[in-house]
Amino acid sequence: MLFSNYMENPQNIDVDWQILFTMKVNKFLSANLNFQFIYDDDIMITDTDGNTGPRLQMKELFGLGLTYKIE
Repeated sequence: MLFSNYMENPQNIDVDWQILFTMKVNKFLSANLNFQFIYDDDIMITDTDGNTGPRLQMKELFGLGLTYKIE
């Protein structure tokens, strides 16, 4: 998803990008892998060197599911 504030700095575009992978490992196991990338020029982040500015934010999520069928 892309967003631009037309009232303030319309040339700066905020990005929210999500990717979801779902996998079936075998008949009992399934796995999910979710990535989210956010870039917002209004959010200032300080890195380990002490530099402050907008940065790319990343989130990763891994899920493992177990399925058992009772008959």
